[in-house]
Amino acid sequence: MQSTSKKQADERLKISDIFKPGIGIDLVFNKDEDFPVVRSSIIHDCDYKTSQMIISQPNPPILPSFEYKTMSVTAIVKKELNETFRYGIKANITKFLPNYVLSDQTEDNAILIHYDTPGDKVNIRSAYRLEPGLGYKVSGTIVFKEEAFPSDKFFKIKDISFTGLSITGPVNKGRKANPLFSANVGEAASIDLRLVSPDKSALEASISSDVVVVRRKLTATKKMFFLGMKFTHLSEKHETLLSKFIHEAQITRIKRGSLY
Repeated sequence: MQSTSKKQADERLKISDIFKPGIGIDLVFNKDEDFPVVRSSIIHDCDYKTSQMIISQPNPPILPSFEYKTMSVTAIVKKELNETFRYGIKANITKFLPNYVLSDQTEDNAILIHYDTPGDKVNIRSAYRLEPGLGYKVSGTIVFKEEAFPSDKFFKIKDISFTGLSITGPVNKGRKANPLFSANVGEAASIDLRLVSPDKSALEASISSDVVVVRRKLTATKKMFFLGMKFTHLSEKHETLLSKFIHEAQITRIKRGSLY
């Protein structure tokens, strides 16, 4: 039978294989509550002996006044045979480091966290992504290169999450190219969104944010394109409205037995 110290060593090896400096992670606060909060970050440094990590301050930032019940640090793990899953470890913020010096001698706003093992696979897909449907409608307008493009003419919102959204659209509009198809990875835009629930009196809201293109591809037919966009300046107020909208839609789908 494995000794406790051997098990701990194996666990540390496993953690060190997944959570490494430079790796992108997602911080999930209150994942079992009605309104979980998700923030993306990057690991700057790890001390596996003391179970500590220094991570970049997310955007929107986590402030010292932020209150949470639980926190998990999660990362995507890819195994053989194309198996992909999200692995998480429980954690707590121990210190804010506003002038943390990186290896290249530049400074960054950072956070020191302490994590607990063992970790485990986590499923927070429902906290991330909502495909509009069942009366929950998402429409909007993208402003790209100082031109406005409404969703009813130039694109359709495929899914939306706390961190961004995916859109699809036709490569061509009539005889002309769809201007949104020219958006490349790294280019910025802004978006205004309207969220409407089946009972409009219960929830109807507008949110807005700057966005940046993080994914771009053509469909197999090359007649439609796909853009993944990340929110870069979603206010706390608008994030709360979006969180409530996604949660309400999830509850409705759970009741109808159609949540993913």
